[in-house]
Amino acid sequence: MPSRASRASRATSRWPRFVLVIPVLLVALLVFRILHPIWGSQLPSCPILLLTKQHCPGCGGTRAADALVHFQFTKALGFHVWFTLMILIGLPLLFWMAAKEKYPRIVGPRFHVGWLWFSFVSLILFGILRNMEAFSWLAPSE
Repeated sequence: MPSRASRASRATSRWPRFVLVIPVLLVALLVFRILHPIWGSQLPSCPILLLTKQHCPGCGGTRAADALVHFQFTKALGFHVWFTLMILIGLPLLFWMAAKEKYPRIVGPRFHVGWLWFSFVSLILFGILRNMEAFSWLAPSE
C-alpha cells in the first residue's frame, strides 16, 4: 500500500482533470471561428425568445462568441456580458486554480464545487435580470 507521501507527490505530479475545460473551450472557440462564417446565417433563432418574447440566459451568446473570436471585446460584452466575463476572467481563474492544485506552493484560490454552483446560479440570475426593465442593459444589443 503506497504511503501518504507517495500519494501526495503523485497527486501533484499531474494536472487536475478540471483543467481540461480550458483547452476544450479554446478549441471550441477556434472551431467556431472557422465554421461560423460558413453556417452563421443558417443558425436557428432562440425558441424561448420566439415563444415568450423574453431573453433566455443564452440569448446573444453566439454573437458574443463571434465577437470574442474576432477580438471585439466591447462588442462581445454588449451581446452577452456573462459569457464574455466567464471566458475572459473565468478561464484564466480556472487555470490559476489548476496550477494551485498541481503546485500547492502557488498562492491563490482552490477549486471546489462551490465555483460551479456560483456559475450556475449567476447564469440563472443573469437570465432573470436581463428581462427586467431596470436591467434591460443586460439584454443583447441588436
